[in-house]
Amino acid sequence: MTTHHFTELSSKRSPQVIEVNYTNQERKPKYKKEFRNKITQEKFVTNEVQILKYKRNKKITMFFDTYSSYSKFSLIEVGFDFEVTNKASDVLRIVKRNIARLNQDFLGYIWLIDKGTENGTMHFHLVVACNKLDFKGKRLPKEMQFKFKEKKIHSSFVKNNEKLKQYLMKKKIYFIGKRKRVYGNSRYFIN
Repeated sequence: MTTHHFTELSSKRSPQVIEVNYTNQERKPKYKKEFRNKITQEKFVTNEVQILKYKRNKKITMFFDTYSSYSKFSLIEVGFDFEVTNKASDVLRIVKRNIARLNQDFLGYIWLIDKGTENGTMHFHLVVACNKLDFKGKRLPKEMQFKFKEKKIHSSFVKNNEKLKQYLMKKKIYFIGKRKRVYGNSRYFIN
């Protein structure tokens, strides 16, 4: 059982934040929260965007820590634009099916939404874990090269887990609509 040493002092809408959140733009905080450490009595202020990013990064860290062994696990990065689909579950279903065709176990996944810097397209980063895939060279087998509704989806082996983890953790939180999820993960990371 974990002990929490923080008490929420207040949660109020911030009057200085007048801007509204626009779809496919960086998310703006609507309110701030003030906490106090019960032990040190130190106060700190945060907002819902920072809290959401903290929770997302905690899941990313847990995923990469669970599947850090290169000798036991293969991580596959899958990237696709919103024009392909705006639901990660559509592509995830295909990935799971194709991993099963290779007689491998699907162990877990994590995904998040990002916006391209060059052309500004919204897209998904999906990382899946399975048992170690041993293939000659570093190319993915044909079963792991995906299409969805006749549109090609980028996929590749993750060559450097730590580098990808840091890359994903730096990503901003975007607003894609009211009550729409901007990241997701499997309920359990099986190892």
